[in-house]
Amino acid sequence: MDLMAGTLNLFGIACGAYLDNKSLGKSGFFQKVISCDRNCNQCDYCEKLASRLIRLKVLTREKLVDLGGPTGIKEVIDKIASIEKLP
Repeated sequence: MDLMAGTLNLFGIACGAYLDNKSLGKSGFFQKVISCDRNCNQCDYCEKLASRLIRLKVLTREKLVDLGGPTGIKEVIDKIASIEKLP
């Protein structure tokens, strides 16, 4: 589940999709996928896990940088961060 790949990155930015990578380790995801038989149409493990772990409409410092680029965006990020805690 690489949220930075191709159109998934666009989805992440447009919808504010957020996945705390630490939650993947806590959920046992990595142990599960190393023994995965890639028979996804018979299994719903990843779909259920994603439904449980991915949150939408989350604004992070990294997403702000992605949206605005590095030039001049730092001031905006710092201002928003001072008003509301960014994950």
